[in-house]
Amino acid sequence: MGNTSSSTKITSTQFHSKIEMSKKTGVLTLPNSKIEEIPLYILSLTNLKSLDLSGNRITRIPPEIKQLQNLKILNLSYNSIIELPQEIFELKNLKTLNLSHNQISNISIDIQKLKNLNQLILSNNVITSIPKEINQLSSVTQIDLSSNRIQNLPDDIGNGLESCEEINVSNNVIVHVPVSIAKMPRLKNLKLNNNSIVDFPNEILSNSTVCFIEIENNVLPEDKFRELDGYEKYCERRKGRIDQFIK
Repeated sequence: MGNTSSSTKITSTQFHSKIEMSKKTGVLTLPNSKIEEIPLYILSLTNLKSLDLSGNRITRIPPEIKQLQNLKILNLSYNSIIELPQEIFELKNLKTLNLSHNQISNISIDIQKLKNLNQLILSNNVITSIPKEINQLSSVTQIDLSSNRIQNLPDDIGNGLESCEEINVSNNVIVHVPVSIAKMPRLKNLKLNNNSIVDFPNEILSNSTVCFIEIENNVLPEDKFRELDGYEKYCERRKGRIDQFIK
């Protein structure tokens, strides 16, 4: 599995040059390099703050990943990773975790340990469910779980996620939207396109901070959505938000 960029096997000289540079900068980028296994040597570079191994042929993450305690950005998108080791949740300083375009089917309840995480990107995997513990990610501002196989969102997903501004769960098979989402104090964008949603909580329309809702291509017709109680209040919030942007 790879992204649209062409892959070129990195030479030994290039590899070692990048390794040496990363010791000074704390940044290591080796995308589209036909890497099949994460070299353990990379996982011993404890000064790393940013690691990009996207667009390779990686199938597993070694448990030694936990050695990268200074890591803030981890990009393993466009690989063939099937599962996540528990050790990945020990990266306490991680702010961005991008695992999109892999073959991940399960999210561990230990996701809640990533207290400093700002961005969680797990789009284009084969995830079927989300653990309720995801609501313990108090620093996360963006959650992208689009293009998976998710059937249900946890009922209490909104009882937490105090910093979250955007949730994208478009292109799944979700039927119901939890009313608890209305409680999220900073949520602005809610993307629900291309699901199987049959109804929608009035509370999210009438009494929340959500300004932009994308709900096209669901069982619930768009004209019925516009007739729901609270829709006018939602439109007022949306207009106010747009006015802020164009000032």
